[in-house]
Amino acid sequence: MRAYVLKCTAVRLNRARHGHDPDSGEDVVTEALGSTATPESGRPEDEVATKKGRRGGKRGKKGPLGRLALFYRQVVAELRKVVWPSKSQLSTYTTVVIVFVVIVIGLVTVIDYGFEQAVKYVFG
Repeated sequence: MRAYVLKCTAVRLNRARHGHDPDSGEDVVTEALGSTATPESGRPEDEVATKKGRRGGKRGKKGPLGRLALFYRQVVAELRKVVWPSKSQLSTYTTVVIVFVVIVIGLVTVIDYGFEQAVKYVFG
């Protein structure tokens, strides 16, 4: 009985989290991951994808240079969104990376030396 109560509580919390009003009286059906539901058109998704084909419009009419220019503009737009580190942050991050790499190099060296000694002991 307790598991049922916990499950009902979890369902109510999930519905509330996704904007369902519990007083509206309507039922909400949630889909599980990997479900076999069809899209709103009523056709399976792979059938919808094959029917659409290529898009027309601006993207379909551009040549290779136009697509390259579009790609370049999108790259520049994304780079403008990047929050670049300050000089102090950059030096801190660089120091952390170098120290970590030195530690890993030392660890691999010790392990390699251990294997070398083990092989010499076994084979002679």
